[in-house]
Amino acid sequence: MKKTKNKLLMTVLAIAFTVFGCGMLMGSASGATAFAAEVCNHEYGTVVVAPTCTEKGYTEYTCSLCGDSYKDNYVAEAGHNYTDVLVEPTCTHKGYTTHFCNDCGFEYADNYIDAVGHIYEDVIVDPTCTEQGYTTHTCLACDYLYVDSVLQPNGHDYEEQIKEASCTEGGYTIYTCKTCEYSYEDNIEDATGHSHQVSVVEPTCVAYGFTVHLCPDCGDRYVTDYVKPLEHNYETTVYEATAETIGYTKHQCTVCDCSYLTDFVTSGDNGYTQMPEEPIVPVEPEQPDVPSEPTEPVIPDKGENNEEVEQPEQSEEHVYVFNQSFDEEIKILTITYTCECGETYSGAIQLFITDSAENTVAEVVNVGGTVDFTNRDDDYTVIAIDEAGNVVGVFDIKNKVEEPAIPVEPEEPETPSEPTEPSEPGDTTEPEEPVEPNQPTDTEKPVEDVEEKKGGNPLLLILFGIFAVLCIGGVVTYIFIRKNRKNKKGDK
Repeated sequence: MKKTKNKLLMTVLAIAFTVFGCGMLMGSASGATAFAAEVCNHEYGTVVVAPTCTEKGYTEYTCSLCGDSYKDNYVAEAGHNYTDVLVEPTCTHKGYTTHFCNDCGFEYADNYIDAVGHIYEDVIVDPTCTEQGYTTHTCLACDYLYVDSVLQPNGHDYEEQIKEASCTEGGYTIYTCKTCEYSYEDNIEDATGHSHQVSVVEPTCVAYGFTVHLCPDCGDRYVTDYVKPLEHNYETTVYEATAETIGYTKHQCTVCDCSYLTDFVTSGDNGYTQMPEEPIVPVEPEQPDVPSEPTEPVIPDKGENNEEVEQPEQSEEHVYVFNQSFDEEIKILTITYTCECGETYSGAIQLFITDSAENTVAEVVNVGGTVDFTNRDDDYTVIAIDEAGNVVGVFDIKNKVEEPAIPVEPEEPETPSEPTEPSEPGDTTEPEEPVEPNQPTDTEKPVEDVEEKKGGNPLLLILFGIFAVLCIGGVVTYIFIRKNRKNKKGDK
């Protein structure tokens, strides 16, 4: 019976300790909170949050000691501060009005106006011999243009003129466009060259002989093969004096009619009754015409009266240098052919002009002359040849005119897409109305406010520790008493 009472006593004691601990635990929270509320003298700092375009403003109070905070003094949203910009419609884009908030950058557009479309002015360009014709449509408002109604070039309408070849110049056919005066040469023929006929002039007693070369086609003439005069071949005849005539000796040339008298004599002391006529002084025949620039004539050793003839000084041969220049702006080719001594070549230069299609025309120009390339629209290779047939220059002329590209029909501009409506800010919901906190008193706060405090309370931890020790002590006491009783039972 006694043992049962002891067990019952120990059980009741343990239960009592447990109930006491639970009670302490249940009351510790409210007690600690109330204690803390009674103990903390709040020192609140304030932060004023200004309202924005879409959110309210407020004042936030935070205790610097325990971290307690709350909000009040709410201010309504400020709303957007818009600047309106009117964008006028263009030919291809709509007009509209933009509204831009100067504070937060939010914007949107409205009041759309349709594009006005192009207002075209048409210009017709007629085709030429070498260029296409077309019609341009230009917008008077925005300068946009497009081209259509393309016509092919008309091509040249040529008139031909034939130039026959001569002894010194080649022949060709020149084709000239009646519309634009462009011309080119074709059917090139070489010069025919001289067909000189030879005539020999025999020497006389007093005149040189020579050979004349004369071209019957153009009159070109030169002289060669000079032969010295033959001199007179005299035959002497003596005429005796008579009573009436004097005597003399007559010298008569057997080749020509030249004669002269010498050795006059009388018939005696009584003289003669009739004086003979004065002897005829032979007349020298006229000199032949001076030949025109003979080609290396044989110069006689002696002159007409058997005097020594000075040989002409042989001049040094000219060394000519060919130069050409092409003015791309005015399209004029200029040629020069000049010796180092400054002497300019007196003959003509023949130019063979070949285009990129290997068509060749010939032109003859004097030194210092020019060739007009205004009506030529290609790149050319030019070969220059002097009168002796020597190639004195080969050069290229870049004169190609690019054919105008066929204008491509421009695509109509795409209809501008409707400008997208600016989206409203992502979060457009009104901010939740914060719960107005109860105004705190000087020394105490309501329990509800205390429960909102941040962080733990050290007093609560102390009370929880005391409860834990008491529980452990009760259990240990219970175990010790039971063990002691067992020991006593064993001793018995």
